[in-house]
Order: sequence, then C-alpha cells, then structure tokens
Amino acid sequence: MFANYLPLILIAIHTIRSTLAVNTTTESMDNHNKTTAEDEYVVCDQKRIGNRLVTTTREHLCKVECYTAQNRPGLCQVWALNPCKTMHITDIDGPNVVKCKLNQKGVKFESICCPFKRETPEPTKAPVITPTPTPQTTTANNSVTKFGISAQPNTWPWIVSVYERPSPTSVPRFLCGGAIINERYVLSAAHCFVRYGPGGGAGVGNVRANRFLIKFGGHRLSDPKIPFREVAAIIPHKDYNAVQHYHDIALIKLRHKIEFMPTVGPICLPRGQLFANRGEFVGNASKLVGWGATRFGGVVSDELREVDVNILDRKSCHRNYTQLSGHQIGFPNGINGQLMCAGVIGGGKDSCQGDSGGPLALAIDGKWYELGIVSFGYKCAEPGYPGIYTRVQNFMNWIQMNIK
Repeated sequence: MFANYLPLILIAIHTIRSTLAVNTTTESMDNHNKTTAEDEYVVCDQKRIGNRLVTTTREHLCKVECYTAQNRPGLCQVWALNPCKTMHITDIDGPNVVKCKLNQKGVKFESICCPFKRETPEPTKAPVITPTPTPQTTTANNSVTKFGISAQPNTWPWIVSVYERPSPTSVPRFLCGGAIINERYVLSAAHCFVRYGPGGGAGVGNVRANRFLIKFGGHRLSDPKIPFREVAAIIPHKDYNAVQHYHDIALIKLRHKIEFMPTVGPICLPRGQLFANRGEFVGNASKLVGWGATRFGGVVSDELREVDVNILDRKSCHRNYTQLSGHQIGFPNGINGQLMCAGVIGGGKDSCQGDSGGPLALAIDGKWYELGIVSFGYKCAEPGYPGIYTRVQNFMNWIQMNIK
C-alpha cells in the first residue's frame, strides 16, 4: 500500500494508489478475457496503470482500465502490438467499437479494450470478494517496513473500501478507497468511477450507482462478516474528465444511513477558521491508510495498511512532474493549486495502485482531517515524484453544495 523505500512510480497516472506501497494496484489487472464479439472492444489511448503514470513507450499504452461496449471491465491493449487474435475482431473502425484516440508526437496509437476473465457467480449466496494477500518475505528488499505497516484494527473508523460489480450476479471487485464524512456520504476520487466506455460512464453524468458497493468497519477485504452496503448515487465533479487529473473528487451517497460507533465514524473536513490562514501545511507529517499495492504493478493488500508521509512543497513537485513526457495531456496546467503532493523526496513512501480515493489525513489537536484525496502519481514511491492528491480544502464549497 505505501512504500517506504526509494524507487516507485511510472509515468502512467495512478488513480487508485496503494497506501503503503511502492509499485502496484488492483486497478491493474493482468488477466484478460478472450471473447469473439466485435462489440467487446473499446479503443483507448491513455498511458497509465490505474491512477499511476507509466512510461510513454508504445508497449505501455495498453495498461489502462476501460469498459467494453457490453459494460464489461477490462484493460486496453495496443492493437498493433497485441491485436487480441483470439477475439476475432475484424475492424476496429466498426460501428460497435467505442474509440478514444491520442496523438503522441504526431503518431496515433489505437488500442482496444480486452475484457477481464469472466467471474463465476455463486447464485446461492451473496458474492464475497476474496483478494490475494500481498506477498511478504523476510528479505531486506521486501520487508514490510519498506511499504508501510499493518494498521491496528479499528484505528481508522472513517476508512472505506469501494467495490465494483458490473452486474447483480458478479463477484464484487475491490476498486478504491474512500472516507466517511457524514452518516450518508463518503468522499472519494472521480477517476474511480468515470472511465472510458459506456459501462464506466464516459461522462460524469453517466456513472451508474448500482455498479458499486462499499464496506466500512473492517480490517481485511476478505472478512466475510463485514457486509456490502448499497450505493444510492455517485457524484463526480462535473469538470472532471477521464484524460486529465484535475477536479478528481467524487461523493458516494449511500442508500442507507451509517450507524456511527467507536469503530465507524466520520473524518473531519478542512473548513472554518482553523484552516483559513494555515497555508498548504508544507512539512507536516500526514497519514495514508488503505489497501493499495505495496509495490508498483503488485496486487492490493488484503489487510489495511498505513504509512506516514510528509506534505511537500508543490513547486518542486510541479517542476519534476512537468518534465515527464505527456504531461501536457494528463495535467497540462501542472501541479496547480487544486492539487497537493506528499511523500518523501528520496522516494520509498507513497500511496500506490488501489489506494485511489483514500484520504491523506492530518492530525490537529487530536482530530483527524482529510486534507487530500489519493489521485495519481508516477509509478509508486519513485525518487523525486511524490504522490499527487486532490486538495480537499479547495473543494469545500462543492462538497457542501452536493451533500443533500
């Protein structure tokens, strides 16, 4: 989830970062499904794995999550390099193909959405996710201390796990994190919900709430005693789009109110006089909590993890990130005032894939405040490239206007 060692991020854009990792996420799934229908494809263009930026070389253009025309989740694959031969698609310009195009230095790369392997539903009982625990070894290079530590159960009552369920019979798949902000709403990232393809909702107004479920009050994703909760609405910021990383904020409205208890409760939001003249909190130690991968390209953690990171000067982050090839597409205005960065300049501590949407929290006078939302980054825990977060304080008016 969170990484505490040096190398970590790529140039791809991470939207679901891990809380204690250096490199991976549930968002980047490796198993592609084989299908035969032409309408199982979506042509994509982004160069990212989940919310993580990766290299701009052609072989990485396929690492983007997407939805097919039949609403199945999958990963984009570059058509010229990996045409998904077993899928028997005959024409990527066909009428049933949804296209997303990108010109990189005058060359257009096209890729198609290859759906993940179909899940086998269990009709006799409610579906339960069974994630693969993050591998841990005792070797120095893979020590858990390098990727954050396991959180103590019931320590973070506001943390939420978000799941995607394409159909009522599908097994829910862990997607992102989030934080409870009141008895009916969870704060998360827009990129968790707004993606390419009709199933993902190519626009912010098309996100279908019944595709998503949440859990709260749990420590392990695989704990069968923690029930799934239904979502009434997903409210992404109206100015968010799936290509850029600005306005990466969303509200999740629950169908039923949350019953607060010692192990379940809201995080505070940065508002009022306490935050009026406090600046950007540069130099303050903050906390990341989540189930994200512990290394770039890895699997998410079954167990909740935490890591301490520092809030860093945005100018240095802007300078480094705007040197990345392709930044004009993903964040043309650089790391501007609606973003913040946190981590360790030397690398090693960061959020990672699977942490997307989770909170960057700061303790003030014994209370935890959500200053940032895990948005994206270059690989995970890479030296010189701390994680990038949506600055919650800049969106307080939007939050208040959309909580009904």
